[in-house]
Amino acid sequence: MPPPPDVGRNRRAYSAVVTRLRGLAEVIGADFPVTPSGAVATALSEAAAELSDRCLARLAASGDADPALAGAFADLQETYAQLRRQELADRHLRLAQCERGLARLRGAPYTADLLDRAGAEVARSCGLQRVVLSRVEEGAWVPWIVHAGADDPWQELRGRVLVLRPRVGPEGRVVAESRAVLVQDRTGAAPGWPSGPPYVVAPIAPAGTVIGLLHGDHGPDGPACDATDRDVLSRFAQGFGHLYERTALLESMRLQQQQLRDLLAVLNATTEQLTESAIELTAALGADPVPPIAPAAAVLDDRLAALTGRERQVLELVASGARNAEIAERLVMSEGTVKVHVKHILAKLGASNRSQAIAHYLGRVASDVNRG
Repeated sequence: MPPPPDVGRNRRAYSAVVTRLRGLAEVIGADFPVTPSGAVATALSEAAAELSDRCLARLAASGDADPALAGAFADLQETYAQLRRQELADRHLRLAQCERGLARLRGAPYTADLLDRAGAEVARSCGLQRVVLSRVEEGAWVPWIVHAGADDPWQELRGRVLVLRPRVGPEGRVVAESRAVLVQDRTGAAPGWPSGPPYVVAPIAPAGTVIGLLHGDHGPDGPACDATDRDVLSRFAQGFGHLYERTALLESMRLQQQQLRDLLAVLNATTEQLTESAIELTAALGADPVPPIAPAAAVLDDRLAALTGRERQVLELVASGARNAEIAERLVMSEGTVKVHVKHILAKLGASNRSQAIAHYLGRVASDVNRG
């Protein structure tokens, strides 16, 4: 994937700066210290600073003011200042693109979706060509997701188990120090890591423990990675770690909520069956329900008076031993509506179950008969 458009335009514009610096290097009689593959703002600003130092040394050694050297020194100072401004602007732009990339990933509902989109999003938002997302396991790191061309050597890394030793090699330093590194000297790279230009490695450590690594570069024919690439990938890895932790937590909560809903549904169905079975058993044995501690008569009168006409009809049928299905058939309503009425009746009477509601109702009916 090519770098973001704005960054691409800036890098193409640097070719003119390379030509300008080469010309100034010839004026002061020095070699141009930057290869074309490293012609980005950071490398060019360092080259301008180095050429300025050489030009200043030439001026001091000459003893006489040399107009050509003085002009070259002024041009180098101006070029250095422009490159530094451009370097800061590029850095700000790429960090902003990094934040937009993380924002796009926040919509992933599951960790699997997050991981599927990670490689392409790192390349897109960090302006990198190749990306590898690796798992960190005990004593090893395993390249897991590779974003690169189909025939790219980085594809061969997928699934390999690479030894991880504390502070040995780039990955060992990243895990031990939990900070991103710019790998310029490839002699310390992991055994079997493909040759190529400098690359960057950043840790994924959502809770302070490194659980993954992000590798990235600009491809075999692209510019060398620099400190800005390191910092941008580090910021993305930090944000990605928090996103992964948050998504995993929400995923776990959704699973637990569903399990709880399933459990409550089973408990509710079981309670309904046990309650109706208890009523049937009581009626079959001809025994009275175990009377609960009844509220005062006046209080009970008020509670019964709070029932609607429909609720009183349902209560009368419940007290007669009818089950929900029978009540629904008698009153021409759904069984679900009967359950809703029963819940309202229990709440209004202050009863914890159907047996208590029946006891309250029958006790009040008996009291009315005795008074009559």
